[in-house]
Amino acid sequence: MDICIGGSWNRFKILKNQLYDKKFFRVKIKGLNTVSIYQKRLATIKRVKYIFWVLADINDTEATKCIQSYLFKREKLLI
Repeated sequence: MDICIGGSWNRFKILKNQLYDKKFFRVKIKGLNTVSIYQKRLATIKRVKYIFWVLADINDTEATKCIQSYLFKREKLLI
């Protein structure tokens, strides 16, 4: 399962293919010359592998909190 943290996908175009072999990918905002980088973060909970693509502008602490919050809510829904 891939989850993106940060950014607005409806305005982005992926510049790199083969995301699963990379630790990051770049996107370009349509109409602007801004390029954003998303970094790969992995988490495995109860044998389920989650792939998080985190905007590089988000610091590690904030990214970890977002990932933990998502996983907590998901686990709560599955119970």
